[in-house]
Amino acid sequence: MKHAFEGYLEPNDLAKINAEKLVNHLSNKGLYQPRMLNTTWTGGFSIFLTQNDWQFHMQANNEGRIVYIIFKGSEQMDCGSLSYDEYMPILVYYLNTIKMAA
Repeated sequence: MKHAFEGYLEPNDLAKINAEKLVNHLSNKGLYQPRMLNTTWTGGFSIFLTQNDWQFHMQANNEGRIVYIIFKGSEQMDCGSLSYDEYMPILVYYLNTIKMAA
């Protein structure tokens, strides 16, 4: 995982653990791509995933939450700030929706 630039907050253990869990989940599904994971200036990790016309913006922050926005085309489908365990069923639901539509 990359480290924060000078002047930016460092991701803490909560952010690192949640980001690693997200990366592992996406990797297991064959969806993780190089350069998908980046540090944020607020001290966390961001992950941007595109699948067909879907976009998943996810940030594992230092408060132990996943802040996310999901788009289909230009329409926002979902957003929120949840714990990793609360967020995973949402991510799985939308990834399965994409899979079923293919």
